[in-house]
Amino acid sequence: MLLPSTADDTIFDNIGPGDLIRYSRTCREARDAVAAYSRRAFYLEGVLSRYFSPVQILKFRELQFETGALISGSTALQLLDRTYYENSDLDVYVAQRACKPIAFWLRSIGYKYVPRPRRSPFMQIVPELQTLETALDYMSPHMPQILAIDRERDDEHQFLDARDDGYSGGLNIYDFKKPNEEVKIQLFTTWQAPLECILNFHSTCVMNFITYDKAISLYPQATFDQRRALACHPNWQGRREAYAKYRNRGWKIIKKAWRLEAEDPDSPFVLGIRRVGDSKCWTVPICPKVDFPESTMEANTWRLERHWHTRGPEMAFSVLKSPALASRYLVANSEIEGVISGGLPESSSEGTWDAKLKELVESHWELEVEQEKDEPIPEGEAWF
Repeated sequence: MLLPSTADDTIFDNIGPGDLIRYSRTCREARDAVAAYSRRAFYLEGVLSRYFSPVQILKFRELQFETGALISGSTALQLLDRTYYENSDLDVYVAQRACKPIAFWLRSIGYKYVPRPRRSPFMQIVPELQTLETALDYMSPHMPQILAIDRERDDEHQFLDARDDGYSGGLNIYDFKKPNEEVKIQLFTTWQAPLECILNFHSTCVMNFITYDKAISLYPQATFDQRRALACHPNWQGRREAYAKYRNRGWKIIKKAWRLEAEDPDSPFVLGIRRVGDSKCWTVPICPKVDFPESTMEANTWRLERHWHTRGPEMAFSVLKSPALASRYLVANSEIEGVISGGLPESSSEGTWDAKLKELVESHWELEVEQEKDEPIPEGEAWF
């Protein structure tokens, strides 16, 4: 006989996600017990209640659906790791063109925009950043060039090169605080896709995110079962401090030792192509369910490869932009680019095709990638 739910929680709280999944596959009763526990443990309100009321959480999820915003950073890690970090911020990633609804909504529920101490190249305070309205419209010195490139061939598919200059893909950071409360929300904006920023984080243990309907970890075996994190671009500014922070939180940071397992097919850090939601990911549905179409994050692909110069690990991809799509997506290689180009219309006259893109990528993945395995593995159940 299985223990009652309160006893289950005491036991399951101390079991890693891989072991939970293994246990859930032993019998129907175990599966039901783990499913019930997961609904209690992986509860979004548990990590967002510091920032929002229950009603506001539902509204924020609606805004995520409308804007494509992702929760990442320590908040996503806390949800999936079932832990709590005191004094952590809520990090939200969204495309610059879609950030205003979230920013103005935060202000409407009592958050105050706090200008960051940013200076111009001439060591002068940038006045445009002092109010929320002007900050959201502010164009930094490199923005006109980005805009010009982005608007080229605006009526057809484009596969844009990812930037390689630090926090790749990031544009602006807007800080929001509530008066007399020690909570902060940081709104990170990107020019292309929010996932581009996440794949350029300092290490794999924070490559997790929450959409309006699911939480996804890209490297769960290493992050949660092995407590290891692959360091990416360790020489970039600020990364040493980040590695120290996550060592203190219990992760072993892998740097040069990665070269010994880059070719090991059993390693979570093996070279090769990946897809959001593939058999190496861990996907957790968010409860309660919301009445929106399913997220299309699974259309994103990338590859882990050696950087051409440092020979260290790098997450590589191009960025798909199309008039037929509501969002932008990451594309791992030229083969998938060809599949997309042959399957999507050149215009959006028939509405957005994001769901069709997801179908194209998933079908290609099953035919060309998963068929290399002797037996097909259910999505999200191979990493353990």
